[in-house]
Amino acid sequence: MSRTHVVSTLSCLAALLAGAGLRDVAHAGNDLAVYDDVLGSAWENWSWAQVDLASTTQVHGGSAAIAVNAGAWAALYFRHVAFDTGDYGNLTFWIHGGSAGGQRLHVVGTLGDTPLSSGVDLPVLLANTWQPITIPLASLGVDHAANFTGFWIQEWTGADQPTFYVDDVMVTRSVAVIPPPPLDHGMALYDDRFAEGWDNWSWAQVNPASTTPVNSGTSAIAVRAGAFTALAFHHTAMDTHKFASITFWINPGNGGQILNLRGLLSGVIIEPGFTLPPLAAADPSAPWTQITVPLSATDSPQSSSRALPIPSRCNNEPTPSGTTNCVSSPRAANRRSVPKSR
Repeated sequence: MSRTHVVSTLSCLAALLAGAGLRDVAHAGNDLAVYDDVLGSAWENWSWAQVDLASTTQVHGGSAAIAVNAGAWAALYFRHVAFDTGDYGNLTFWIHGGSAGGQRLHVVGTLGDTPLSSGVDLPVLLANTWQPITIPLASLGVDHAANFTGFWIQEWTGADQPTFYVDDVMVTRSVAVIPPPPLDHGMALYDDRFAEGWDNWSWAQVNPASTTPVNSGTSAIAVRAGAFTALAFHHTAMDTHKFASITFWINPGNGGQILNLRGLLSGVIIEPGFTLPPLAAADPSAPWTQITVPLSATDSPQSSSRALPIPSRCNNEPTPSGTTNCVSSPRAANRRSVPKSR
């Protein structure tokens, strides 16, 4: 989450301008729905058992569940494009033994679409009963893995089994969501999403709903920027005299970025802006750094008017080899706020 306070004859545009190459954004952050009446986003049915993804015979929550008719060694298989499980702790679901019960099943995780030898035996299923199942990802061997691609629930006796049912399948977070800090009479620019009145005018490649890593709340803005591109926030003209500074949190990833904060005053970019110190690589134990910049630090020397800067441009000076010395963070900018002046 992010917060920011603002309001002049100001057409506010903020930009976090960065240089060459960022890593791709991974998933994570909220509990991840695998199946909740339908398959979750990016999850696919790769089962080799006979399954009905919209069964209404036995339903734990919502309006549908998955009915599974498993022959010998057949499985219900949930597949996802590879993602990082660093923020996740458990696989959870509900399972029902149908009218017969007695099924013996085994859960296997996959990394890079390769099944692991480790796995977890489920308790024998009870007839006519929903049972909650929680399996630590560590037990499947897929915790803190960068290439988790799914899991299956497999018949484990080598014989045909009676129909069983599965519902409310989740991969859950390993840590609780951190609440955002208070606004303290400020104005939010970003708080899990762009705040009302603020638009994404970025010309860098950004994902405003990235779920890993996150400083607080459930989302942050991931930035993948080329030379002189920017993360930009835009608002209709407003007055900033009641505000003193802008605050945000940033995770620099591998570090090395040189970023410049600029604003727009009546459609004109304020020069020279405010250049942040070069960002060091993120400390794994405390990867997010709080940045506070006085609005006065971004004023043009020729103007007494105050404009709202938001994480803005990056001083991308070409090196003699022709490359840039500014490498944009793959995960940038979480929680921006402009506190009210006292």
